[in-house]
Amino acid sequence: MDAIGAPNLASSLHAVSAGPMRSATILDVLHAVTRVARGHQDVDAWWYAPPQRLRVAGDVPAVDEQRTIEVAIDVAGPTVDEEMLARELRDLLSVPDVRVRRRRESGEPRTLFRLVTTRRGE
Repeated sequence: MDAIGAPNLASSLHAVSAGPMRSATILDVLHAVTRVARGHQDVDAWWYAPPQRLRVAGDVPAVDEQRTIEVAIDVAGPTVDEEMLARELRDLLSVPDVRVRRRRESGEPRTLFRLVTTRRGE
């Protein structure tokens, strides 16, 4: 999934109107990331890390862990403030926990979905 046409797909944030127990959808995350990415051209790509539903042993993660929104980023330089990006996304999504981290490339523990690419030529 990429950002082309994303504002048409996610014209509003669904998580805000559904009450405190509802999780944000991937479209909510896409919309928020698209908005935040416009102001942060130093981030080359934004990736969604979906929550794990089951762990290796089959046990279900805690509810709080399932509701955490995790976004991985590709950055050319060391000057990006991941905490600031997480705050901006948290404000747009109206969820209690958003984490932004650098993408680990081949060391990723699960599949990521690319949301937005800001690099020229991709």
